Amino acid sequence: MKQLNLILFVGLAWIAASDRPMADEIPPGNAAFEGKLRRLPVGAIRAGGWMQRQMKEDAEKGWVADRQDQSLSGSWLGPDYGKKPFWQPYLDRKGAPVDGEFQAHWMDGVFRFGWIAGLPEYRKLGKQCVDELLAHRDPTGYSGVVPPEQRFIIDRHDGHYEMWAYGEHILALLHYYDYTGDQRALDACRRAADLVCAKYGPHSNEKTPIQGSWYTSVAAALAKLHRLTGDKKYLDTADHLLRSFDYTKRILANPSEISGHSAGWPLMLTAMIEVYRRTGAEDLEKAMRLAHELTVRDHLQPHGAPSGQGEVYARTGPYVNTELCDPFWWVWWWTEMAALTGESTFADFAEKAYFNALPGHRAKDGDVMSYFMTPNQLVASQAAARTYYPSRLEVECCQSNGPRILPIVAEHMVLKTGDGGLAVVYYGMSDAEATLSTGERVRVVQETDYPFGELVRIEMKVDAGPAEFPLLLRIPGWCRTPRLEINGSEFSGTLRGGAWARIERKWRDGDKIELRLPMEIRVGFWREAAAYVERGPLLYALEVPFDKKPLDRWGAFEAFPTANAAWNYALLLDPENPSKGIKFTHRDVPKDSPVWQQSPVCLEVEAFHVPDWVFSADATAERPGPLMPLLPPKSYQGLVKVGDWGRHAPASETIRLVPFGFTLLRITYFPWCEKDMNE
Repeated sequence: MKQLNLILFVGLAWIAASDRPMADEIPPGNAAFEGKLRRLPVGAIRAGGWMQRQMKEDAEKGWVADRQDQSLSGSWLGPDYGKKPFWQPYLDRKGAPVDGEFQAHWMDGVFRFGWIAGLPEYRKLGKQCVDELLAHRDPTGYSGVVPPEQRFIIDRHDGHYEMWAYGEHILALLHYYDYTGDQRALDACRRAADLVCAKYGPHSNEKTPIQGSWYTSVAAALAKLHRLTGDKKYLDTADHLLRSFDYTKRILANPSEISGHSAGWPLMLTAMIEVYRRTGAEDLEKAMRLAHELTVRDHLQPHGAPSGQGEVYARTGPYVNTELCDPFWWVWWWTEMAALTGESTFADFAEKAYFNALPGHRAKDGDVMSYFMTPNQLVASQAAARTYYPSRLEVECCQSNGPRILPIVAEHMVLKTGDGGLAVVYYGMSDAEATLSTGERVRVVQETDYPFGELVRIEMKVDAGPAEFPLLLRIPGWCRTPRLEINGSEFSGTLRGGAWARIERKWRDGDKIELRLPMEIRVGFWREAAAYVERGPLLYALEVPFDKKPLDRWGAFEAFPTANAAWNYALLLDPENPSKGIKFTHRDVPKDSPVWQQSPVCLEVEAFHVPDWVFSADATAERPGPLMPLLPPKSYQGLVKVGDWGRHAPASETIRLVPFGFTLLRITYFPWCEKDMNE
């Protein structure tokens, strides 16, 4: 157990819900754009099953606990930095690399684990953080780690990191206010935001220019403050910041492509969506949708997150890496867009990223997470595109953002609809309690092993008598033949992938719903030269056995394939029906194993060994820069269709593919050869 000595909550006890309405339900400004779906009060949803187990693993072993342990041991910024709690650079104002981004994300993670994952020790730790921060507040109201003589100086760390961290810190405190109703936190956020408005706002006397894109991210915090307070200067400043370094104009001026930082775009989109909620500006909506469409069209990998070679948008492919911040910011924005627009397809994109890309970055025991990962990855090392699993990096955003994804998903599993109903957005073991506009209290209890299984069982709990309201169930876009029964009777309404199933009825206590989402096996192709295999929302990959090279006592490691690891295979496929012959099977998994350690499902596919597909000599080279950790076979292009072997491939064998999230070293994109259907 880490020095934090957390006593973790076991089971699924309810979190006491506040009677204060959520920020989403307070419309001091333009209420027309608050969103078609809205969150339930804090504590109304308790996640169960693997989601709760993963949040518990991340809390007990992951980034939050590790940073605290390293800080207390004097190993955070070197042995001379001092043995103090991780958040205390905010108190001593000495400054820190990248200006406090680490601490802001860390605190937000603490709050989410405490109030969304339902872990009491994290609520206690979160309150301790906030109490100390408020007790040591700068008299000016400044809420950052930079000393007075260095604040708001453009050329420090390229100018924009301070404001990015500053905005993230305000957002973290606003989430704490959402979760607790602590007025002190809201007051601190207002004072911190007032400094931004006075320095950069359209009504300020200084008229300081904005010279970095990351400055604009503080607009998300300012727009949220406007929603809570109705103070127009926050919205004016947020809009001014966005348009001073205008991502909107940038993409609308060139609507055929998107370029730049692969995580920076969704970070900016989370600011745009908050300003759009308050203004309804059509150019913001158009820019957001265009950024989404271009990212999906040109950059989205099969694991659900965009490609970002060295953090910059790149085309998709087997060896193109993805930064862990990419799935975090995109899942957050996609989830917010699903709530804002009521369009279920945004949730489809979010779930694919958190089912695949997130655990694909994560050590299987949850202890550490990687900065970069690739679909085809035979080494996890510092030399090979920094794909190793560190306990800390000089750029800590990824390690702090990864664990925050599931709490965000968990609090959006069931949302209120604008017409007095409920919408089940995400599927998983859970229990959601809601008070309807008519006053009835109902619960939506899910029992399922989704995404590994096809069946979702929902039981409706109604406190007093029947309650009439619409219930919406998301039908994923990949599902072609959904089936729905209510109390054993087939649903007569519309069922279509990529849309909501809307059930209108008087609900009685104990009503039962069975939603079956048949998961077909699909084979996709990359430039016709490689194939990848999916089933339902999950991407599958060949798990490559590896040896670990430990790097420190906090779980950091590099990984290399074992000496006899078999990985260089090509798939035998029928080009007319590629999924034909691929077999889906279940496997027994020990109940006490870590969530992503052993897969309960796998696919069996025919393949053959490709001896000339070999390791790159650069895979372990001790030199900087993004290296390709795995070379393609010499005949990679030639494997398409007939290939170099004519109509007769070498002797085949059956290999097992598991969901991408269960792999650390892996092959996802396979060369392939046309299977001779006449044999």
